[in-house]
Amino acid sequence: MKIVIVLASLLILLYPYKGDYPTGYTLLKKINSVEIRQYESSIFASYTELNGSDNSQFRTLAGYIFGGNEKEEKIGMTSPVTMVQSSKKEMLFLMPSSYSLESLPKPKNKNIKIIEIGERMVAALRFGGYANQNSIQKQKKLLIKTLDSHEINHSNHFEVLVYNSPYKLFNRRNEIIVVL
Repeated sequence: MKIVIVLASLLILLYPYKGDYPTGYTLLKKINSVEIRQYESSIFASYTELNGSDNSQFRTLAGYIFGGNEKEEKIGMTSPVTMVQSSKKEMLFLMPSSYSLESLPKPKNKNIKIIEIGERMVAALRFGGYANQNSIQKQKKLLIKTLDSHEINHSNHFEVLVYNSPYKLFNRRNEIIVVL
């Protein structure tokens, strides 16, 4: 996990940013530290590797935006990097809002999928520091406890959103979200 954060940070720091930092959501309400959000439909480059590491997933997706696509086009890095919390290791890069499914160049790597995730409602809990398995599990438990105490059902589909470079020591932004 630390290697992924280091690589994501280097990519964000060194790669020319062409997109916007999209919020892509509307805040519906806040319960303690938990935000209930309505996300807009968004397009992602997705890569799943059952036996690989977070590091290899990141490198594969970074290769796509660095020009590893049929047009050899560089695609601006956006934030956050999303890691799905399930038995399969799926990582997603949010594509800049200037692209559509039709206008994004096709990946050279056939295992990279360009997907659209439709509108959805999520509960989000922001946390600082570095996103490691201990901090993720702690925040996940806190999110579940808050939702349960307010009788809010969730799908048990959790994702971790990482926004910052590992070189940023203070005011780091990570989030754990769950689809409602």
